[in-house]
Amino acid sequence: MFEENIDKITFFITVIGFYFAYYQWFKNRRDKKKHLLKLLKVQLDCLGPWVSSDNEGYGNELTKNQKFNEANPSKLIYQTGSSLLIDSNLLEQMSDVPEEIVGEINQLYYDFKRIESIQKFRNDLVTSDVILSSSILDKLNSYDKKVTTFESFLHELSKNEMWIVSMLVSYGEVLHCKVIGNKHRGARLHWERTREWVLNELRTYKKPQLDFILITIIILTLLIFALNLYLKFDLVSYFLIIFLLTLATSISSKAIIVNNEIF
Repeated sequence: MFEENIDKITFFITVIGFYFAYYQWFKNRRDKKKHLLKLLKVQLDCLGPWVSSDNEGYGNELTKNQKFNEANPSKLIYQTGSSLLIDSNLLEQMSDVPEEIVGEINQLYYDFKRIESIQKFRNDLVTSDVILSSSILDKLNSYDKKVTTFESFLHELSKNEMWIVSMLVSYGEVLHCKVIGNKHRGARLHWERTREWVLNELRTYKKPQLDFILITIIILTLLIFALNLYLKFDLVSYFLIIFLLTLATSISSKAIIVNNEIF
């Protein structure tokens, strides 16, 4: 009996092998994209503070307190790390990325390059005359910001000090109001759109991929039909095939659903 049906059994095993090869390819492809999306989300979260993601962002001009903050020559500034957005080549490794998202990420990258350029101009200005910058800092520390306008503070400065402070505030206004902006414009807008797309993509991994499940059912149904033409199944065989079909569909569904994670 076994020798008579060896070719049919071989056919059965071959088809099952092709199916699981396809299943493994599909699973690996999805797992890779999910991993890359998580990396991109982490990068965006790290860049979030630079675009004021924890508040409403900036208006069309600086407030009084923001002007005093920008006038401070000793203001501590960190590197943005924006090169990760491009240098890691995440987009090149991901498939099915909408063209508009590619544009958003590239625009966000160039926004951060502009931020770094402005910060370099600012640092060069402060270090160009350390004595003058130190004098400005002393006057800022001795000035009462709560009861004084920024314009009145400028009148307390020498001509050279006023020029440096005016440039620092000008750099700050371009940086915050023009480049960074808020959720409706500037780098913050590009950041919001990119992160929203990433979160939506990650949410799809919480649901079964219906097209894959449908393909699985079709493939195995055709397999049952083909085998029935060869082997003329008895009742036990039918129950076994139904079990395999249910098992394969269950594995396929489970393989493409992630745990209940908070993204």
